[in-house]
Amino acid sequence: RWKDESLLPVSLDMFISTPGDPSVADIVLYFHGSTEKYTKAPTDMSKRATISLQCPEHIKWPGEACARKYFWFHEGARHDYEKFNYDRLSVSQELLKAVSAAVDAACDLLH
Repeated sequence: RWKDESLLPVSLDMFISTPGDPSVADIVLYFHGSTEKYTKAPTDMSKRATISLQCPEHIKWPGEACARKYFWFHEGARHDYEKFNYDRLSVSQELLKAVSAAVDAACDLLH
């Protein structure tokens, strides 16, 4: 679990598999599908490490009355995401920054 409240008001659940050979430096960053769980990431511990995060479905930001809905780095209504109406969604720079920081922290742990 990763958390940095200066970037994101909720924690990100994270799955990390480590390779059996510590000299292996390859890392796969896995983004699960909308109906999958982050813990079901494909792994091959003989060849690489795997980092997988759970995308939060809702985030209530400080000072905002309602929670925002997220579908990975898209923000908006679920039906627009499911119908591929991406022009009706916006890209969440906050979630991009938080996931980047979480991945950096996981990579630091692996190395």
